[in-house]
Amino acid sequence: MVTSVFVGYLKLRDFFDVAEVVVPNVLGMSEEKAREVIENEGLNFEVEGTAKNSEFQPGEVIRQNPEEKSKVKKRIHH
Repeated sequence: MVTSVFVGYLKLRDFFDVAEVVVPNVLGMSEEKAREVIENEGLNFEVEGTAKNSEFQPGEVIRQNPEEKSKVKKRIHH
């Protein structure tokens, strides 16, 4: 019985153990390119809004959250 519980625990732990990745820098990229880069890392991409910014062209990413080099968990595909 102890072995079954232990093996079951290991399988359950693996089910919930999600890899971490480092968030890439997508500032200045087009929305399409930023989406591709983020999703290729196994992360979710979401546009929170738009704004004018003199440093960037229309359609480019001017802010990201979480910031680049942050460690986050990949999205889960079970």
